[in-house]
Amino acid sequence: MLDIHGVFLYTDYMITKISTMKLKVSKLSELINKLLIKKITEQKEISEQELQALRTRCEEVEKLLDIS
Repeated sequence: MLDIHGVFLYTDYMITKISTMKLKVSKLSELINKLLIKKITEQKEISEQELQALRTRCEEVEKLLDIS
């Protein structure tokens, strides 16, 4: 069994992990937006499947983090 100190440390650890993951998701969303801007401005061919896969992965992670 965990004592109150152990529970506090575990809770603090999980909060830190979740905030780290949220930062990574926001960075991923920013990179996807930059990729879209690059596609529009430079008219380079970016596979729609790749783009959709990135969006889907980002949305999945956001749903996992939206539990709180």
